Amino acid sequence: MILQGQSTGLELACISKMRSAIFWNSRRGVIRIQVININRYREIIERFSQLRVLVIGDLMVDKYIWGSGIRLSSEAAVPVIKVSREEYSLGGAANIAFHLSNMGAIIHLCGLAGYDDAAHHLRYRVSQNGMNAGGIFPSSDRPTTQKIRIMSTEHNQILGRFDYEQSNPMSKEELAMVTQFIRTYADEVDLLILSDHGRGMFQTEEFNRFLLDVTSRGRIAVYAQSRSSCPSCLNWVDCFSISTRLASKLVLSESSQINPEPGQIARAFHSQFGIQSLLLYNGADRFISFFSGGEESFRYDEFSDQILDQTGIGDLVLSVFAASRTCGAAIDESIILAFKSMILKGKQVGTGRVTRDELLQIVS
Repeated sequence: MILQGQSTGLELACISKMRSAIFWNSRRGVIRIQVININRYREIIERFSQLRVLVIGDLMVDKYIWGSGIRLSSEAAVPVIKVSREEYSLGGAANIAFHLSNMGAIIHLCGLAGYDDAAHHLRYRVSQNGMNAGGIFPSSDRPTTQKIRIMSTEHNQILGRFDYEQSNPMSKEELAMVTQFIRTYADEVDLLILSDHGRGMFQTEEFNRFLLDVTSRGRIAVYAQSRSSCPSCLNWVDCFSISTRLASKLVLSESSQINPEPGQIARAFHSQFGIQSLLLYNGADRFISFFSGGEESFRYDEFSDQILDQTGIGDLVLSVFAASRTCGAAIDESIILAFKSMILKGKQVGTGRVTRDELLQIVS
């Protein structure tokens, strides 16, 4: 059932109940009520296994040290943690690759790692999940980017964090290895995802020109996310994804960053960085919006369970949205699937894991 009419000024752009969804389209000024076709969504998700994806970007390892506080240290007023277990998971571009692999896609991963234990855990987990780790190249002048979180077993929350990272641009040798790997697989994949966390991969102008040249034939769908201070180097991609919190810090004054409107953020992003297609998400407020030319096309919002942990949500949202679009889904269909995956992930601590079967179940 499709209903059209003038905007009612509702703040909530979409409410999902039973098997229907309401979309607010600001460009046409209408409200559209769409009955969700369960078979259609199952068909899209089933196509994920046919995807061939090249993921390029800043690779990370997340380490979780779980324990309980047993006393205050005699050396300082800090708790002594009795460690009970350690866990490792993939982060950054590797987390995007991990999510797509869980959806059944064939993955080639490309990035840099150091000569350290974190690099061993990175390669092991990439290979363990059936991904091609041949594009993970060693770097002698940087550690593997690693985030170490101290976690409380009693309260299931973070107590502290340590980061190992280096943001130097790639050397000529590293650039040569990376570009050769990309040339090898660029013509074999359906989807290219770029993940810029400001750790050096995209700070080389020569590399950005190379990516633009490799993808200029137009056959490969290109999606990107960036946490760097200048996303304009990726303004040529098919779609750019970013959280409202990070986007507002990049384009709005400090006083304007308190509860900014997504449209305000998108227009500033389009004006300052020239990004045409923008996917904005907000885990705390539980919505995803798509903007074209700074104007909102679709927004999906749902009364759902609170998202307990937002770690890595952006990686999952981009993964599912890009995979859906590449498999033939419309923008609104892709937003719904990305949102459903975000809700699934939000119930887990850490970067989490959402499988294709879980996504199939939540849309059924």
